[in-house]
Amino acid sequence: MPFNQTSFKKADIIIQSAALVIIGAIWFFDSDFAMMAFFLGIGGWQLLSMSIHLIQRWNQHNLGRRIYQYTLLSILGIFLISLISATIMIWVLYLLLFVTPLLAFYYLVICYLEIWGRKRI
Repeated sequence: MPFNQTSFKKADIIIQSAALVIIGAIWFFDSDFAMMAFFLGIGGWQLLSMSIHLIQRWNQHNLGRRIYQYTLLSILGIFLISLISATIMIWVLYLLLFVTPLLAFYYLVICYLEIWGRKRI
């Protein structure tokens, strides 16, 4: 399978969807491990996927993708600023517990729409 945008996006969606199903199944047995796997596994994969999209310059015109990328850069900046105070860092990490799953779902939707959402004429 050649490394091109379409094949990568299809693999990306399959990997993300499979990871969500597997982590959802693990949740019934060990919710703490499932939460850690969600944040590290899916979050790590999505950061890698986003980095590949940036390096390859795929879909940089897509507004949803740009919003996602700028949101991640903003979160990174806020996190780095929060390193100056333990109290601020705790609040930022607490906020990320709720924001991160929404961002993960948003990224999955972006990837899906880029492949199957809009058919080009």
